[in-house]
Amino acid sequence: MDVEQLEKRLEFWKQGLLVALGASVTFLAATLAESPRDSFFSDAIWGWYLLWVVIWLAVAPPGFYLLLSRKWRKVPLSSRLNTAFGYLGCAWLVLLSSGIMRFSSDLACNSLIVISAFALGMAYWYLRKKKDEPEEIFP
Repeated sequence: MDVEQLEKRLEFWKQGLLVALGASVTFLAATLAESPRDSFFSDAIWGWYLLWVVIWLAVAPPGFYLLLSRKWRKVPLSSRLNTAFGYLGCAWLVLLSSGIMRFSSDLACNSLIVISAFALGMAYWYLRKKKDEPEEIFP
């Protein structure tokens, strides 16, 4: 694929990000409104976990795909960075929801959530300040 086709496809990913953000925020709001953490062995908790896995698997891979795949490296990092980190931020919201849902008193889970937020922020800051290498005019 050439860069023009990838940039058109990036618009599709940006629209998908709105859906991912809506699903992540809705899941977080539903978790805050009525958390099923009181009864671990009830049927509702397994539905929550299944929904958590489905949303997380739908949201996290596109972020990594836009950042790390060879095909997308043809597009300048500055144009795909916000979209990729938008997906990763949605994945973090889903992770936060799971922490609130079940492990709100677990130190390891809370540490994972805080460390992942810090790592996500630092990676975004580092990649944001990194300059795109200019293309060679005469290879």
